[in-house]
Amino acid sequence: MRYSVRRLRRKLPKAIIILGCWVTDITPTALEVLRDNAKADLVAASLGEAVKLCIEATGVEDQRQAASKQETLAAAVA
Repeated sequence: MRYSVRRLRRKLPKAIIILGCWVTDITPTALEVLRDNAKADLVAASLGEAVKLCIEATGVEDQRQAASKQETLAAAVA
């Protein structure tokens, strides 16, 4: 894993690397140890968690929330 992460970092230096570990019985501490050892940025224990981390990393939710707040403020002012 560490070798793969190192190669990815060389090819895509600005990328956020998420390590996926699809094991049902793993503690959050063990996941963090795996992430640290592999030198990845984030770690996920399920596909759903990986998708959530991807969405958070892109900031799409933040943009949606900001747009919603602006619409609310515009409605309150009008």
